[in-house]
Amino acid sequence: MKKIVSIGLLCLAIFVGFCFCDVGVEVKAAGNDNYDNAAKLKSDKAESATLNKDEADWYIYEVENSVGVEWLDLKSSTPDGNHFWITIYKSDDGIPSEQIIDTGWVNNYTSQEFSFSKKTVLFVRVGGDAGFTYSLTMKTDKTPLSDCEWALEDDDNYDNANVITSSNKVCALLNTGDDVDWYRYNVKNDKPFSFKNQSTMPDGNHFWLTVYKSEDGIPTEKIADTGWVNNYTSQEFSYSKGTVIYVRVSGDRGIRYKLSVNDSNEKGSKDTSNDVETYSILAGTNVVVGKAEAGATVNVKYGKKTYKATADENGIYRVKTAKLKKGKKVTIWQTVGKTSSEKISVKVVEKY
Repeated sequence: MKKIVSIGLLCLAIFVGFCFCDVGVEVKAAGNDNYDNAAKLKSDKAESATLNKDEADWYIYEVENSVGVEWLDLKSSTPDGNHFWITIYKSDDGIPSEQIIDTGWVNNYTSQEFSFSKKTVLFVRVGGDAGFTYSLTMKTDKTPLSDCEWALEDDDNYDNANVITSSNKVCALLNTGDDVDWYRYNVKNDKPFSFKNQSTMPDGNHFWLTVYKSEDGIPTEKIADTGWVNNYTSQEFSYSKGTVIYVRVSGDRGIRYKLSVNDSNEKGSKDTSNDVETYSILAGTNVVVGKAEAGATVNVKYGKKTYKATADENGIYRVKTAKLKKGKKVTIWQTVGKTSSEKISVKVVEKY
């Protein structure tokens, strides 16, 4: 008789579990009540669990691609009430050190979007009422906006600004309410230029843009300050060729935007003097990657030595160098025929 009852209870437990768990949902392993034992989250794959008494569930997620965004989605098995409390941390050396989301009490919950460089580690902590079941998914969108390049973090200081040119549009979003994004534009010629910001949100004013003219690579003179805006096109600016302009974007977290620059080259003419650009240069690596004119010779000066490579048919270059150290200066320029571009100087940033 006891054997029959035990089998019946087991069947009931299995039935209840199948009622909640969708096809493809994995039931998380027990023992993930500390970040040291965090269960692994995979992109777009749900994990199902039930909170036990005085328990918190920890999950770990590693960003798979620098291009795109992630957001967290939690679905509760109970339609009413707020039974869960979710906290998301950015990791530093395997420790959840920087809190980027703290929900308070929620039930069904979808976070704002966030974007970090490849291999960044995030921790998710789920606490709440005992006995309630949830399904947790780290969702991703690897092509969030069309016709643009995804900006790389960490660009929250002008030293690490992403390069923007008339040939590229930059897609980005603000990860937290305190996040800011910096961009650097080298004036290509003596003709006017302007900046344009496009928001993915149709309503409301979510962004604040500040434009600076630089002196010796430092943004010193404020030339535009928008206040709160959404879709925005600046007035035209006119500065001499080679002047460095910085754009600082701040505002509401979790809303995507596209930033572009329009300089007034005449149709049909091609000014290649400042087309060379670079992605963030990371300490601990020995390669500098970026975009230039297709077939151009790209020169990278690091220390006392200059390294060279040829940009491919898409304009992508990869110049091998000595091992790069944080804070050191790298100078880059391209040569097309007998014409050399303006030189740009970039600091090596800490490895992500």
